[in-house]
Amino acid sequence: MSQFRQINSALEEAISHDIAQDEQSVAETIDRERGDGKDYAQRLAKLLLVSSLSTATHAVHGLTEAECLGILSGPGMDMNVLKAAFEELKNQCWYIKTDNRGRLYYQNTKNMVAEMNTLVDSYTNENARKELRRILTDSFSPKRKDCYEQLYVLPAIDEIDIDTKKISLVIFEPYPGNKLHPELLSYYDALSKKNRVMFLSGNRSIMEKRDY
Repeated sequence: MSQFRQINSALEEAISHDIAQDEQSVAETIDRERGDGKDYAQRLAKLLLVSSLSTATHAVHGLTEAECLGILSGPGMDMNVLKAAFEELKNQCWYIKTDNRGRLYYQNTKNMVAEMNTLVDSYTNENARKELRRILTDSFSPKRKDCYEQLYVLPAIDEIDIDTKKISLVIFEPYPGNKLHPELLSYYDALSKKNRVMFLSGNRSIMEKRDY
């Protein structure tokens, strides 16, 4: 990886934490824990790194998921495993960012994943939840209100009050199996206008790893 560090030294921390660092980086850990001997996460991470290296003014950085999968597809490549590795990278890398056109690239500043992980490490459970709510509220509060107008962050079921004249986004705690929580599903099924609400969550295994 030395030549990449020389091309864009600003990505040194991104490389060390997310891509390659003596088998301890995010990509290396994902591949090792999968246990099938394949290096799909590392291939994807390196591909995204190459697409992020340019230091030219107004350079276009990053690749979409479809572009990454298309480039790496080929004989013997398990596309389901590749897609799963891609999702894990997005959920665990500290320096990956997605632009408004869906292109993923590495940057030299930590993303929301890193900020939340750092906070969970340093806070008590109660304080971590409060801070997590604050971060999510700041990040997802509707500005233009083109997509949704109301926001609920980690609410209890009885705190959700859907306005049938507005679109609401509900950010909820991950549920095992990465499915909608049964109580939320029951709530949704009971709604008369189901197109007035959207649900957003994360990966339960990541939450459990943080003892959160």
